Amino acid sequence: MSTLEMLTVLGSGVLGGQISWHSAFKGKTVTVYDIDVEALDRCRAAHEQYAAIYLAEVGATDADIATTHDRLTYTIDLADAVSIADLVIEAVPEIPDVKTAVYQKMAGLLPDHTLVASNSSTLLPSSFAQATGRPEKFCALHFGNGIWAMNFVLPSYGRTRHEYVVRYSRLTEMGPGQIVGLFFGQDTPTDGPSCVYNKTVAVNGSSDEPCIGNGCPGPPSL
Repeated sequence: MSTLEMLTVLGSGVLGGQISWHSAFKGKTVTVYDIDVEALDRCRAAHEQYAAIYLAEVGATDADIATTHDRLTYTIDLADAVSIADLVIEAVPEIPDVKTAVYQKMAGLLPDHTLVASNSSTLLPSSFAQATGRPEKFCALHFGNGIWAMNFVLPSYGRTRHEYVVRYSRLTEMGPGQIVGLFFGQDTPTDGPSCVYNKTVAVNGSSDEPCIGNGCPGPPSL
């Protein structure tokens, strides 16, 4: 049974908005955090668009959509956003200094049990682990754009593995039907971006050649 019921998503842009909506749709209680009200207003508008998509393409009912809305909260108060979070998923812009600043600001506000994951697919998880204040509870968890249709998630780990985070992203939890690429390691090249998708599938659809040379696992390992 999952202990990750209270989710906070930092950043309400394209993927942050999708992760928060889909998580609420799958039964999680979700707080969406951003730095200004206008950003949250755009997220609310996007959630209305997702509601229409889920009705048309995912098989949601009107009752499902109403319940999804009920599970969502929006705030510009970071302390309030993370105060009871079981899992925080960071989805702020792919700018290292911005991510580091958010992690540092949040570090002293988190409950002891909270896990932290970055949605980044292009930056090294180890670059931010110390800034979170809990490197042993940090990993990367990247969702595909168009989360309702791009049915995968890419977890990667610099120095740790969170069983619940992996479980959270499976079909019984968030909904993606497959996990593409599990990267484990300590001081190994597997502490890297979610490269099986980003460096191969998105480029040529099949070859794993760019990853093999960087120490990442090939198809037999996945």
